[in-house]
Amino acid sequence: MFDREKSAPVKAGGAARLWKKSFLTGSALFFLSWIWFFVRQYFKDGSWAFDPTLINKSLAVTSLLLISFSMLLTGLAMLRRRYMKYLPWRRFLGITGFVFGMAHALVGHAVFPLIGIEMEESGGLAILSDVLGYLSLAIFGLMAVASFAKVKGFIGGAMWRYFLRFSGYTALILVVVHSALLKWDSWLKYVNTFGSVLPSLSLPAVLVGIAALVFRLMGEKRKSRRRPAGVTST
Repeated sequence: MFDREKSAPVKAGGAARLWKKSFLTGSALFFLSWIWFFVRQYFKDGSWAFDPTLINKSLAVTSLLLISFSMLLTGLAMLRRRYMKYLPWRRFLGITGFVFGMAHALVGHAVFPLIGIEMEESGGLAILSDVLGYLSLAIFGLMAVASFAKVKGFIGGAMWRYFLRFSGYTALILVVVHSALLKWDSWLKYVNTFGSVLPSLSLPAVLVGIAALVFRLMGEKRKSRRRPAGVTST
Protein backbone atom coordinates (compact mmCIF):
# COMPACT_ATOMS: atom_id res chain seq x y z
CA MET A 1 0.00 0.00 0.00
CA PHE A 2 1.20 3.52 -0.73
CA ASP A 3 2.39 5.17 2.47
CA ARG A 4 1.05 8.70 2.62
CA GLU A 5 3.49 9.70 5.34
CA LYS A 6 6.40 9.39 2.92
CA SER A 7 7.24 11.84 0.16
CA ALA A 8 9.55 11.90 -2.79
CA PRO A 9 13.02 13.44 -2.34
CA VAL A 10 13.30 17.14 -3.08
CA LYS A 11 14.46 17.65 -6.66
CA ALA A 12 17.67 19.50 -7.51
CA GLY A 13 17.16 23.20 -6.85
CA GLY A 14 13.92 22.47 -5.03
CA ALA A 15 15.47 22.81 -1.58
CA ALA A 16 16.48 26.43 -2.21
CA ARG A 17 12.98 27.19 -3.44
CA LEU A 18 11.39 25.59 -0.37
CA TRP A 19 13.77 27.40 2.01
CA LYS A 20 12.85 30.69 0.35
CA LYS A 21 9.15 29.87 0.45
CA SER A 22 9.34 28.93 4.13
CA PHE A 23 11.29 32.07 5.05
CA LEU A 24 8.83 34.30 3.19
CA THR A 25 5.90 32.51 4.83
CA GLY A 26 7.47 32.99 8.26
CA SER A 27 8.23 36.64 7.56
CA ALA A 28 4.65 37.27 6.40
CA LEU A 29 3.21 35.52 9.47
CA PHE A 30 5.49 37.53 11.75
CA PHE A 31 4.47 40.85 10.16
CA LEU A 32 0.76 39.99 10.19
CA SER A 33 1.00 38.81 13.81
CA TRP A 34 2.62 42.07 14.86
CA ILE A 35 -0.10 44.06 13.09
CA TRP A 36 -2.75 41.94 14.84
CA PHE A 37 -1.22 42.50 18.28
CA PHE A 38 -0.66 46.20 17.57
CA VAL A 39 -4.31 46.77 16.61
CA ARG A 40 -5.51 44.61 19.51
CA GLN A 41 -3.48 46.75 21.92
CA TYR A 42 -5.38 49.81 20.73
CA PHE A 43 -8.74 48.15 21.42
CA LYS A 44 -7.49 47.08 24.87
CA ASP A 45 -5.67 50.22 26.01
CA GLY A 46 -6.65 52.95 23.54
CA SER A 47 -3.00 53.43 22.65
CA TRP A 48 -1.00 53.15 19.44
CA ALA A 49 2.31 53.26 21.35
CA PHE A 50 5.05 50.88 20.26
CA ASP A 51 5.43 47.97 22.68
CA PRO A 52 8.58 45.82 22.21
CA THR A 53 6.89 42.83 23.85
CA LEU A 54 4.63 42.58 20.80
CA ILE A 55 7.70 41.54 18.82
CA ASN A 56 8.29 38.58 21.10
CA LYS A 57 4.62 37.58 21.00
CA SER A 58 4.73 37.68 17.21
CA LEU A 59 7.83 35.46 17.18
CA ALA A 60 6.06 32.93 19.39
CA VAL A 61 2.90 32.86 17.26
CA THR A 62 4.89 32.58 14.04
CA SER A 63 6.88 29.66 15.42
CA LEU A 64 3.78 27.79 16.57
CA LEU A 65 1.95 28.34 13.29
CA LEU A 66 4.87 27.22 11.11
CA ILE A 67 5.44 24.07 13.15
CA SER A 68 1.71 23.34 13.23
CA PHE A 69 1.41 23.82 9.46
CA SER A 70 4.35 21.46 8.98
CA MET A 71 2.65 18.72 10.98
CA LEU A 72 -0.81 19.47 9.63
CA LEU A 73 0.41 18.56 6.15
CA THR A 74 1.04 14.99 7.29
CA GLY A 75 -2.49 14.49 8.58
CA LEU A 76 -4.02 16.07 5.49
CA ALA A 77 -1.91 13.86 3.19
CA MET A 78 -3.00 10.76 5.09
CA LEU A 79 -6.64 11.72 4.49
CA ARG A 80 -6.46 13.21 0.99
CA ARG A 81 -3.94 12.21 -1.68
CA ARG A 82 -3.95 15.66 -3.29
CA TYR A 83 -1.96 17.02 -0.33
CA MET A 84 0.91 14.59 -1.01
CA LYS A 85 2.61 17.14 -3.24
CA TYR A 86 3.10 19.45 -0.25
CA LEU A 87 4.88 16.90 1.95
CA PRO A 88 8.43 17.90 0.89
CA TRP A 89 7.66 21.31 2.41
CA ARG A 90 7.24 19.87 5.92
CA ARG A 91 10.93 19.81 6.83
CA PHE A 92 11.55 23.38 5.71
CA LEU A 93 8.48 24.77 7.50
CA GLY A 94 9.39 22.89 10.67
CA ILE A 95 13.01 24.07 10.79
CA THR A 96 11.96 27.65 10.01
CA GLY A 97 9.44 27.42 12.85
CA PHE A 98 12.17 26.15 15.17
CA VAL A 99 14.36 29.17 14.26
CA PHE A 100 11.52 31.56 15.10
CA GLY A 101 11.00 29.65 18.36
CA MET A 102 14.67 30.05 19.26
CA ALA A 103 14.43 33.77 18.49
CA HIS A 104 11.37 33.99 20.76
CA ALA A 105 13.23 32.33 23.64
CA LEU A 106 16.36 34.47 23.19
CA VAL A 107 14.46 37.75 22.93
CA GLY A 108 12.23 37.01 25.91
CA HIS A 109 14.83 35.56 28.27
CA ALA A 110 18.11 37.12 27.15
CA VAL A 111 17.58 40.38 25.23
CA PHE A 112 14.66 41.82 27.19
CA PRO A 113 16.27 41.34 30.65
CA LEU A 114 19.43 43.04 29.40
CA ILE A 115 17.54 46.16 28.33
CA GLY A 116 15.23 46.22 31.35
CA ILE A 117 11.99 45.00 29.77
CA GLU A 118 9.93 42.76 32.03
CA MET A 119 7.70 40.05 30.63
CA GLU A 120 4.03 40.35 31.54
CA GLU A 121 3.84 36.83 32.97
CA SER A 122 5.31 35.80 36.30
CA GLY A 123 4.82 33.24 39.05
CA GLY A 124 4.79 29.45 39.26
CA LEU A 125 2.76 28.76 36.14
CA ALA A 126 5.05 30.97 34.08
CA ILE A 127 8.09 29.03 35.33
CA LEU A 128 6.42 25.72 34.46
CA SER A 129 5.46 27.14 31.07
CA ASP A 130 9.07 28.19 30.45
CA VAL A 131 10.32 24.71 31.31
CA LEU A 132 7.87 23.13 28.87
CA GLY A 133 8.80 25.69 26.22
CA TYR A 134 12.51 24.97 26.58
CA LEU A 135 11.87 21.23 26.52
CA SER A 136 9.85 21.52 23.31
CA LEU A 137 12.61 23.62 21.72
CA ALA A 138 15.18 20.99 22.66
CA ILE A 139 13.07 18.28 21.02
CA PHE A 140 12.51 20.37 17.90
CA GLY A 141 16.25 21.04 17.78
CA LEU A 142 16.97 17.31 17.82
CA MET A 143 14.41 16.86 15.06
CA ALA A 144 16.10 19.55 12.98
CA VAL A 145 19.40 17.68 13.28
CA ALA A 146 17.71 14.34 12.56
CA SER A 147 16.07 15.71 9.41
CA PHE A 148 19.35 15.51 7.49
CA ALA A 149 19.84 12.50 5.22
CA LYS A 150 23.15 11.48 6.86
CA VAL A 151 21.41 11.10 10.22
CA LYS A 152 18.68 8.99 8.62
CA GLY A 153 21.31 6.72 7.13
CA PHE A 154 23.10 6.42 10.46
CA ILE A 155 20.11 5.44 12.64
CA GLY A 156 18.10 3.60 9.98
CA GLY A 157 14.92 4.55 8.18
CA ALA A 158 12.43 2.86 10.54
CA MET A 159 13.94 4.33 13.72
CA TRP A 160 14.26 7.71 11.98
CA ARG A 161 10.55 7.78 11.11
CA TYR A 162 9.49 6.72 14.60
CA PHE A 163 11.67 9.37 16.21
CA LEU A 164 10.41 12.22 14.02
CA ARG A 165 6.81 11.10 14.35
CA PHE A 166 6.53 10.72 18.10
CA SER A 167 8.98 13.42 19.17
CA GLY A 168 7.34 15.95 16.84
CA TYR A 169 3.84 15.50 18.19
CA THR A 170 5.09 15.28 21.76
CA ALA A 171 6.86 18.61 21.32
CA LEU A 172 3.77 20.15 19.73
CA ILE A 173 1.67 19.10 22.72
CA LEU A 174 4.25 20.68 25.03
CA VAL A 175 4.04 23.94 23.06
CA VAL A 176 0.24 23.96 23.27
CA VAL A 177 0.39 23.43 27.05
CA HIS A 178 3.16 26.06 27.29
CA SER A 179 0.88 28.61 25.63
CA ALA A 180 -2.20 27.61 27.60
CA LEU A 181 -0.44 28.02 30.95
CA LEU A 182 0.49 31.59 30.06
CA LYS A 183 -2.61 32.74 28.22
CA TRP A 184 -5.53 30.75 29.66
CA ASP A 185 -6.83 33.65 31.76
CA SER A 186 -6.60 35.99 28.77
CA TRP A 187 -8.49 33.52 26.57
CA LEU A 188 -11.24 33.07 29.16
CA LYS A 189 -11.58 36.83 29.62
CA TYR A 190 -11.99 37.29 25.89
CA VAL A 191 -14.56 34.49 25.56
CA ASN A 192 -16.56 35.89 28.48
CA THR A 193 -16.41 39.60 27.59
CA PHE A 194 -15.08 40.09 24.03
CA GLY A 195 -13.69 43.24 25.58
CA SER A 196 -10.62 43.56 23.36
CA VAL A 197 -12.58 42.91 20.12
CA LEU A 198 -9.68 40.77 18.86
CA PRO A 199 -8.50 37.73 20.84
CA SER A 200 -4.87 37.17 21.63
CA LEU A 201 -3.46 35.60 18.48
CA SER A 202 -2.07 32.82 20.65
CA LEU A 203 -5.61 31.39 20.83
CA PRO A 204 -6.14 30.75 17.09
CA ALA A 205 -2.48 29.66 16.81
CA VAL A 206 -3.04 27.02 19.50
CA LEU A 207 -6.24 25.91 17.75
CA VAL A 208 -4.21 25.33 14.58
CA GLY A 209 -1.78 23.23 16.64
CA ILE A 210 -4.66 21.20 18.06
CA ALA A 211 -6.03 20.77 14.53
CA ALA A 212 -2.66 19.30 13.45
CA LEU A 213 -2.92 16.75 16.26
CA VAL A 214 -6.55 15.91 15.46
CA PHE A 215 -5.91 15.43 11.72
CA ARG A 216 -2.96 13.17 12.51
CA LEU A 217 -5.14 11.01 14.76
CA MET A 218 -7.80 10.89 12.05
CA GLY A 219 -5.17 9.86 9.53
CA GLU A 220 -3.86 7.11 11.81
CA LYS A 221 -7.40 5.83 12.37
CA ARG A 222 -8.07 5.71 8.64
CA LYS A 223 -4.72 4.03 8.02
CA SER A 224 -5.40 1.34 10.65
CA ARG A 225 -8.76 0.53 9.06
CA ARG A 226 -7.06 -0.09 5.71
CA ARG A 227 -4.16 -2.13 7.12
CA PRO A 228 -4.52 -5.90 6.79
CA ALA A 229 -4.76 -7.81 10.07
CA GLY A 230 -1.37 -8.61 11.57
CA VAL A 231 0.48 -5.88 9.65
CA THR A 232 2.12 -3.19 11.78
CA SER A 233 2.90 0.40 10.77
CA THR A 234 6.42 1.74 10.49
